[in-house]
Amino acid sequence: MRVLGIDPGSRTIGAALLTVDDAPRFSEGAVLHLSGPLHARFRLMETHLDPFFSRADLVVAELPYMGGPSTTVHHVARALGYLEALAARRRLPFYGLPPTQIRAQFSSGRANKKDVARQLLWQIQGLPDDAPDHLYDAVAAAWAGVLLRPAPEDEEANCRVRVFSTEHIYTAR
Repeated sequence: MRVLGIDPGSRTIGAALLTVDDAPRFSEGAVLHLSGPLHARFRLMETHLDPFFSRADLVVAELPYMGGPSTTVHHVARALGYLEALAARRRLPFYGLPPTQIRAQFSSGRANKKDVARQLLWQIQGLPDDAPDHLYDAVAAAWAGVLLRPAPEDEEANCRVRVFSTEHIYTAR
């Protein structure tokens, strides 16, 4: 199984692909530093993250920390929604995990970034020991998704469509 972990942001995004067979192994990762209008950054996200999505079987992202400035939380939430849409387009399962739940897998929900990185270096084969925090955060999201194994959504999604025209009303299920 290949798990794509994402540390979402509106200006900096970490992405890491783990291969999980007998033991977790770091395959590849990237940290994107984006600038410009938000919608233009979305196009760059898609361009640079598409190779990761194409090799993933599952996507796990860290949910935004809600204690930041409201504008930052709003932009990160929009970026996260865009990333979830990219996963949906590829029919990949997508899970969002709160930061405290991710950190709790490596020490406690209050573990700092250095503690989490230390645990990841011990648990994940091939992980560079000098990687930036955003990459470690993406690896932590991916590995926490494997450890927690969120239950797949049982329910089918439904959509009721009503198309209005001068000739008829069409309803599809």
